[in-house]
Amino acid sequence: MKQRLNSPTEIETETPLTASAKESLLPDREFESMEALLRADSMATAVPPHVHERLMRSVAQEKQSLPWWKRWFQ
Repeated sequence: MKQRLNSPTEIETETPLTASAKESLLPDREFESMEALLRADSMATAVPPHVHERLMRSVAQEKQSLPWWKRWFQ
């Protein structure tokens, strides 16, 4: 016979934050442009090291694939 739980478990008692609750935790800020918003977000967000390394390798490979004369004028 299966037993029923009479008390709620920890998972059920935790309520996920809704979008409005998350917004109330963040300070209200206005940005003059989309670039300013992205700049502020990039300063607040940490990039994982493996993502940073992969990005740097990708950029280096792209620069190497250009002909020498295009690399010279960049």
